[in-house]
Amino acid sequence: MRCLSIDLDYIMYPDIDFYNCFLMDKNPITRWKKMEDRGYTRQISKYEIDQSNLMFIYNTFLKSIMKCQSCSFGYEHDSILFELEKHTDIELLHIDHHNDYLNCKYKHDNGATNYDKEYYFLETEGDLDEGNWGAWLEQQGKLKSMHWVGPPEINKGNWTDFLYYVDTKSNFSAGIKEELGDIDYNFDHVYMCLSPQYVPQQHWHYFSMFISAYEELTGKKAVIHIDKYGDSIRLKKPHEQIVKQISTK
Repeated sequence: MRCLSIDLDYIMYPDIDFYNCFLMDKNPITRWKKMEDRGYTRQISKYEIDQSNLMFIYNTFLKSIMKCQSCSFGYEHDSILFELEKHTDIELLHIDHHNDYLNCKYKHDNGATNYDKEYYFLETEGDLDEGNWGAWLEQQGKLKSMHWVGPPEINKGNWTDFLYYVDTKSNFSAGIKEELGDIDYNFDHVYMCLSPQYVPQQHWHYFSMFISAYEELTGKKAVIHIDKYGDSIRLKKPHEQIVKQISTK
């Protein structure tokens, strides 16, 4: 099963590196409001986009939906699992500023990323979110391969440790769009994500542009996932514990 996965935050390089982790909030609207209130703006620019990256994902999306019968949209990237959970042997072409295989959110005492801890918590505690759904697919035995098309830092050695670690777990590769070569647009599913935590509110209209183009060109109503798949996975164990407690009464 071949899947094209696109995240709109791919167009935000390099400004995204400036604000990436500032003032994160479950509500993206309040997150951007707090950013504005505290004056987090670039001296040279304010959340500019990379036009070449926008054209790349838009052209790739358009060429793919004309050949693909299945397409969906979502607000946070783990919602792709509503589509992929029923498949196996998944081959992912993933275009995104973030790798979405591991979130890299745990650290060792020396500051180095603790990949093992995140992988373990994902596997045993259901610690699933928009940044590690790729590893979840691997753990479920569903992922055949994943190629991440990401920022230029991939070729600057910034992701060497991560790529070495993931290579021990999955058939994972990474590169930049200029190295991609000819794309086979015959996908079984196309997924487009907004990622409102990482795309400033002033650029959300581009997501609407993708949806409108899909509906206009295909004559179909867009499927838009609002819920996060990770919420149900994270709450599965607490739910099972509560059900067990109820049943023993």
